[in-house]
Amino acid sequence: MCLNRDANLRDCSNHPNATSPILAKYFQENLLETEALDRYLTMITSLLNGSPGLMPLTCFLDIVGCVPSKMAEKYTGLLPFMKNLFATSTKEDIRETSAAIYAIISVHTKNKADIEMEIKECVAQCRSNKSLESQCGYIMAFTHLCERCIVLSRRGKFGGKGFNPRSWEPFKEGVLCLVNFLSHAQTLLVSTSCTAISILVRCSALPLPNSSPNQDSLMVSENPFKINQSDSAISEGEVTKFSVAERLFKIVGNAKIPSKVKERSLYTLGLMCTGERLVFSKQIVRGFLQMAKDSKEFEIHLQIGESLVLCVEGINSNENRDLWTELPKEGEAKIKDIEAQKENDDL
Repeated sequence: MCLNRDANLRDCSNHPNATSPILAKYFQENLLETEALDRYLTMITSLLNGSPGLMPLTCFLDIVGCVPSKMAEKYTGLLPFMKNLFATSTKEDIRETSAAIYAIISVHTKNKADIEMEIKECVAQCRSNKSLESQCGYIMAFTHLCERCIVLSRRGKFGGKGFNPRSWEPFKEGVLCLVNFLSHAQTLLVSTSCTAISILVRCSALPLPNSSPNQDSLMVSENPFKINQSDSAISEGEVTKFSVAERLFKIVGNAKIPSKVKERSLYTLGLMCTGERLVFSKQIVRGFLQMAKDSKEFEIHLQIGESLVLCVEGINSNENRDLWTELPKEGEAKIKDIEAQKENDDL
């Protein structure tokens, strides 16, 4: 809180948030190479060694996330410690935060081949590990690894010339694993997979086909995702982006799943329209409207409203940015693609 106040930040929620780029600038201009920062980092790492709770982890993430090029190399020795945390902790917030730190340090200190090996190992652990918490920790690790690599590739700092996330095999393997977990009997795996997909779709199109021929025929119907229909079986066959949306809608319609997970699923559906010009955005909007008409849950209605805004804004949404380095924009400054804006106006 003191650090946020010194940087004149109004939003003191966990980073990355809308003010993270301001904090990064404050670090660059006022704290790097200072005794104050060295003492602060010594205190945080001592707390981590003594009791690896959420507070020191969050404080450490703030620094590593804001100035990774200056800090990552310095803390590679913490990688085994962070890996142990996300793989063994029974607390969701500790798994997610330690996985984010692990990914930032790894991506800024390892070469492409080593990072791809890390992602493949994480995906293998997701599929084979017998511990539910470990599976969730590895899900968040490969998700953050992929997300950071994709963001850096946009600046020419990962993958080399011509790198395309849609044809990146480790990314595709991870996404297929996540899509399967969306239909899992364990709610924790469903919830973690929703979170993971939301992180990925805000920065990139999923490396999957848009739809199958059978799904194309569903798209022209009034209720393409079979909202509140008795015949709502999930499409079999090839996994597509439509399959992802279909499973996310299925989660919302499942009475056994907690409301928080349903809200997360709706949010992820909205974000799918921000990472690319999704060809079936209109069908997702139609699904939201059908669900709003039939649902009696107040929180679901609020989340549907927020997700509808994401669909309408599309790739011009502020969600489609690197949260660590790019400030949210308003008005005309938000528009990245005029054609996409016209397309979304038709929604």
